[in-house]
Formats: sequence, C-alpha cells, structure tokens
Amino acid sequence: MQRHLNESFVYVETKKLLTGLGWVLVAGEPSGGSNNLPRIEIRNPSMSDKGSKGSYKVDLISTKNKNLLLTEVKVDFDVSDVEKLNIICNERREHLKNALQERLGLDIDEYYIIKSLSLQNVHSEQVPLDFVCFVMEGSIIHPELLSKD
Repeated sequence: MQRHLNESFVYVETKKLLTGLGWVLVAGEPSGGSNNLPRIEIRNPSMSDKGSKGSYKVDLISTKNKNLLLTEVKVDFDVSDVEKLNIICNERREHLKNALQERLGLDIDEYYIIKSLSLQNVHSEQVPLDFVCFVMEGSIIHPELLSKD
C-alpha cells in the first residue's frame, strides 16, 4: 500500500532526484514554504499594474547541458498543470524568457525546453507524449525526452 505524501514532500524529493540526475536547480516555488532557490514570476506585461494577476510560477526550474527543465510538482495528476506549462512554453514563452533573463541572467534562446511533472499518483496514459513525468516510486515516464544532450 502506498502512503499518502504531501506536495512539500514530493517537492523536496523531486529536488533530490533532479540533483542526483545531474540537473542544476536554478529556481523554485515550493508549496506553502520557503526555499533556497530564487522564485521566478512569469508576468504578463499587459497586467503590470495588477500585482501578480495573470502571472505564472513554475514549481522547479533546472538546467543541464543547455536543456531547461520546467517541472510542476503535485501529489496527483491535474490537467491544469499540463495546460499551464503548455501556455508558458508557447504563447507566454517570451515572458518566460524575460523573467529568466531578468532574475537569473539566463538566455533561454540557447536552451531546449522540456516540460515535466513530478507526481506521487499518475497513470502513464495521463501524461502527454511531450512531457516527462517523475513518479515518486522511482519511475520516469517518457525519459527519452531528457536525452536531448
């Protein structure tokens, strides 16, 4: 029987997993907690007078060999996380680029972007073919997407 993990635990374990796989963690937004990583807020310039309204934050951002890994961390699969990363990587890509350049000095024009999820509970058929998924029991769904070295 699988024990229920909370999102904070999945976040910490995901950081350990990515570091162990050679990824360099560059930014993070933990669920309800503090972090030693800078937070990246992907703002919509047309809503600059409304605080964080219209902004996105990615749970973990890491790099390896000119790959940029955007990871949403949750206990259970939620299609809204897939939609969020698709929006960030497509129509809000320029905003992502600006946020990473401003906060980290990172020029993502030089990077291949990989969308990923890190979850405790997921069925492989739920994960879109263009997403990597790290599953807390130790498996990786679509690991071939990580080998864009």
